[in-house]
Amino acid sequence: MFARKLIAEVAGTTILCLFGISAAVSVVAAGNEPSGLLIVALAHGLALMAGIYAFGAISGAHFNPTVTIALAVSGRVPWREVPATSAHNSSAASWLLRWFTSCTALGLLKRVWA
Repeated sequence: MFARKLIAEVAGTTILCLFGISAAVSVVAAGNEPSGLLIVALAHGLALMAGIYAFGAISGAHFNPTVTIALAVSGRVPWREVPATSAHNSSAASWLLRWFTSCTALGLLKRVWA
């Protein structure tokens, strides 16, 4: 059961980071900075909503390690689940961020929008 929760948390974090980082990269690549904040905020909000609807019943949908810690402090999540959940969420987010950074550094994303 705990493995199912971890997979749901990683999938939700991946959705959140994938859509959020993609929106930020596409706003910068398109040169759309004035309305960029709204676009990035909406992308994060919609991705979070999709993750909550998809995985909320399985894992509680706390895709941010800070939320997991806060829920553990309040007694809603057992402390034994905090290290694994936080580590998986952080690793999924950092892997996606590294991938996008390397794609941007190589110029792969600039060719797509050029």
